[in-house]
Amino acid sequence: MGLHPIADRAHQTASYHHGVQSGDVQSGRALIWARCDEPARIVVEWDTTAHFPNPRRVAGPVVGPDTDFAATVAIDGLPDAQTLCYRVRFEREAARGASPWAEGRFATPRADRFRFVWTGDTCGQGFGRNPEWAACAATAPCATPSRRSSCTPAT
Repeated sequence: MGLHPIADRAHQTASYHHGVQSGDVQSGRALIWARCDEPARIVVEWDTTAHFPNPRRVAGPVVGPDTDFAATVAIDGLPDAQTLCYRVRFEREAARGASPWAEGRFATPRADRFRFVWTGDTCGQGFGRNPEWAACAATAPCATPSRRSSCTPAT
């Protein structure tokens, strides 16, 4: 025989849905995303090691039904060219208690070098190929004028 579901929920902690994610990592800045199962404030801590000897804390917004219980927190002042560890939890506003920490890590880029890499199958069916480039000059789809790319060869 258990407690009433609402009374029983008061003894539990908030839990995560879909884990935590980092993204849009730039020089000195990153975004952290998480989703909870109830209204609570998102809290993010980050440090340069997984032991968190000197964590920097950022309190984010309170999530709720209007945010689909999800939040994104920007963390700024990050050191360049370093792997950083972060942890996220949700703290209840009305009731005491917090979720356990969920951890992740990411690397910030070097400030003096930036590389953008993109890949995709944009020419697999013959579209986007330039017949003037030697690599695709012999392929049949490039031979038809309607399928020729508007790109010019590299000089």
